[in-house]
Amino acid sequence: MTDMHEAKMNRDVDTSSAIEGGAAIDPVWSTKTDAELVTATRFIAHKEREELHVVGVVGFSGQWSEEKIASDPELRFKVKHARHQLEETLTELKERHGEKLVVSSGATMEGVPKLVYEVCEELGIKAMGVACEKAIDYRLGEMRYLLIEGSNWGDESLTFLRTSDELFMIGGGGQAKREVLAAASEGKKVTIFKNFGGTADELTGFDIKGATFVMS
Repeated sequence: MTDMHEAKMNRDVDTSSAIEGGAAIDPVWSTKTDAELVTATRFIAHKEREELHVVGVVGFSGQWSEEKIASDPELRFKVKHARHQLEETLTELKERHGEKLVVSSGATMEGVPKLVYEVCEELGIKAMGVACEKAIDYRLGEMRYLLIEGSNWGDESLTFLRTSDELFMIGGGGQAKREVLAAASEGKKVTIFKNFGGTADELTGFDIKGATFVMS
């Protein structure tokens, strides 16, 4: 039995974290993922009942595509370093929150979300995806929960924020910047990893009061 097969069997028999009243995966999505498809309202109720701690991670997607990484040694080094930073930080969070930890990102195996799902699988952390319907056209990460909101990219932002307790930012563009600013305005903890480019490198303590900046 492979480690992945064994992990899947363990997940299938672990009914303690199944969302009460959650629907079976929609047939349209069942060919893409075995995650539990659930609404934001049901997930939030489940989150509160199970006392989960959800960390949302935002950042580059297409800008860190496999093709770009393969053709750019400097970018390849940067992505490898970002993954290492994520591994260290999520290991610390797992030690603090244990099985209550859930890490959320954009569902697809693109850029920063890809790093998130790979690291979560490696560390045995439950993962979640929050995306719009267009995610159906992409390869999806291994995750426990999937929330689909809206038909266009960005429609999912409010749901992503509502279901997250704190946010990490690695690179990113306009949407990632708007999400961390909105999270900070709601009093949520924001951690920004610097020196990976994008709008994360533009933000300072003057822009986000109380944010934690990690110099990479």
